[in-house]
Amino acid sequence: IERGRAAYPRATPVGGAKRPLDATLAPSHPAPRFEEGAALATVAQKLGMPDISTIISNALNADRATSTISSYRAELTRFLQWRSDPGMHNLPLSKARNLYLAKCAHDGRQKSLPLVVAALNYFCGALSGVDSEIQHSILEAEKRNTPRVTHRTKIDQQSMRRLVLEGNNSPDPKVTQAATLALLQFKGLLRISEAQALRVADLRHKGDGLYNIFINQSKTDQYKKGVEVACQLDGGGAASLALSLGVEQASVMQAGRWKSLDAFRCYIAPKPLHLPTNPAD
Repeated sequence: IERGRAAYPRATPVGGAKRPLDATLAPSHPAPRFEEGAALATVAQKLGMPDISTIISNALNADRATSTISSYRAELTRFLQWRSDPGMHNLPLSKARNLYLAKCAHDGRQKSLPLVVAALNYFCGALSGVDSEIQHSILEAEKRNTPRVTHRTKIDQQSMRRLVLEGNNSPDPKVTQAATLALLQFKGLLRISEAQALRVADLRHKGDGLYNIFINQSKTDQYKKGVEVACQLDGGGAASLALSLGVEQASVMQAGRWKSLDAFRCYIAPKPLHLPTNPAD
């Protein structure tokens, strides 16, 4: 499988196919699905089903986004470099993985711990038994010890209005362009990365202040299909403002392409709960 070959240069024939293998790692490496998938693809080839063989091979090579695999491979490379120490060669892979996870925590990489686990699970298979329990304990303990994330202050409607007016009245085209981009980001609920990827051709005027924005690059678009959203430039906009006006949270999340509540909360201004103080109320 191509991903395995790229991550582990040494390969050994298995039933006519090749599987990724690194001589310094334990025999249980790599993840069983790579070896079994390659063997199954070979069986399909021998049975005269080349198309089926191709589907199996492609499934093992395209089950994650390219950017995700790049991140996984980078983490795997760091792990292999750390484990190249001669004293690590006789250490079981499962023990080495938990040691490395603890090392990452010690180095202040708390935010990267889930990525480290996901990368090693992808290429090496998930841990089991007591090793899995130790891994879970490390992750949970670091969650408790990690300082609370302080997000950037959200822009309010008045500040956004001043920004747009400044761009509208400025003779500098760069200032006007920046204000236009800020307005589109505010009205279309765009992430910074989505706004940066916008081009003039991605914006279409539908009339009456309504614009369609084609988002070619989105964090939540794993299949790179793109998505088109509509926004009204002369009214509405912004997740916090929509919530304050009584729009249902589910509708705002859908419009802004948020998949999880935790991600959504990073983009909205916190509001106090107005609870009655009089028991009679």
